[in-house]
Amino acid sequence: MSQKYDVLIGLFRALHRGAFAQMETHYIGFKQLKALFLHLMKICNVLRLLTLLFGVAVIMSCSGSRKTARVSSSASYKSTSSSIKQSRNEVVRLAEDMQGVKYRYGGTSPRSGMDCSGLVSYVYAEHGVRLPRTSRDQSQYGSKRSLKDARPGDLLFFKSGAKVNHVAILVSNSRDKVMMVHSTSSRGVIVEDLLASSYWKPRFTFARSVL
Repeated sequence: MSQKYDVLIGLFRALHRGAFAQMETHYIGFKQLKALFLHLMKICNVLRLLTLLFGVAVIMSCSGSRKTARVSSSASYKSTSSSIKQSRNEVVRLAEDMQGVKYRYGGTSPRSGMDCSGLVSYVYAEHGVRLPRTSRDQSQYGSKRSLKDARPGDLLFFKSGAKVNHVAILVSNSRDKVMMVHSTSSRGVIVEDLLASSYWKPRFTFARSVL
């Protein structure tokens, strides 16, 4: 009887130790799972923060690019406008330098003489712009303008009857004075005021810009 009791006690103790060990194992596993879960939460928070920062960086980059594009576009426009103004001034300067060149029908050279359209063709060719040879054809080139909107370097066209037969280069334009340079059959290349000329003022028809 005593021997059977000792066996039962031993079996009970063995079962008790096994159950305790199993509980301890489960407890340790729970702690590890909890630690892993907390670690994953930290990673998720870091990823969320990184995603947010990345989004902010992309937005700022796009905004900066648009601003740079606007600034570049504005700078480009200003640069182009300045370049055109400089070209106009250079055209006028060269045209004025032709004063005194004799008139020659069909001529295009300062040495041998030039007519009105020859003067225009020569001056603009020196600045990289090739224009038609005759004043009538030149009157179809570029954009049409009224006299009040014409700027230095623009071409002024004149008619005799229904056809364009003369062209000049605008030097300056104000309310009471419109200076132009052109080649006339009687005086060669001269600079004169369109508004003060009783001959050319009534024959003026329109202006054109070729720059």
